[in-house]
Amino acid sequence: MLAAGYNLVNNYLKEKQLADEKAKYEEQIAEKLKRLLLELKKNMVLIEGGTLSIGSNDGEFDEKPVHEVTVGSFIMGKYEVTQELWEGVMGGNTSKFKTDERPVETVSWNDVVEFCNKLSEREGLQKVYSGSGNSITCDFNLNGYRMPTEAEWEYAARGGNKSKGKKYS
Repeated sequence: MLAAGYNLVNNYLKEKQLADEKAKYEEQIAEKLKRLLLELKKNMVLIEGGTLSIGSNDGEFDEKPVHEVTVGSFIMGKYEVTQELWEGVMGGNTSKFKTDERPVETVSWNDVVEFCNKLSEREGLQKVYSGSGNSITCDFNLNGYRMPTEAEWEYAARGGNKSKGKKYS
């Protein structure tokens, strides 16, 4: 009887210790993610809308012809999503060249859609993406995180309305 009681107590103490360690680890992860999200918000910048010429008369068929596009104002992160932030939101990291500060890589468009929606949920924002597979739509009227459109990306890369006509910022 005494040995069985000892084993029960010992197992209980081991389980409690594991539960305490797990809780401490989860608390550390939550604090780390909180810090990363604060950094993310701090590093978002307003890109004031404007007009740009995109396309090419000399490029591939899907780039022709050069045409003007107007983009509205939008907010965009200064930096690429790091592996550390990705792992904090997604719970894993599939990058080949693993380092917390490096940009996440080897992710699909659908993975990024899921990341944006999960990040939006964590921040109490509306998920902008809905659907699945090849039928995903983006509601630009909602306030959650999303990828920039091709025109927004090119406009920002050129320096937005502060580009003074230069091709790159």
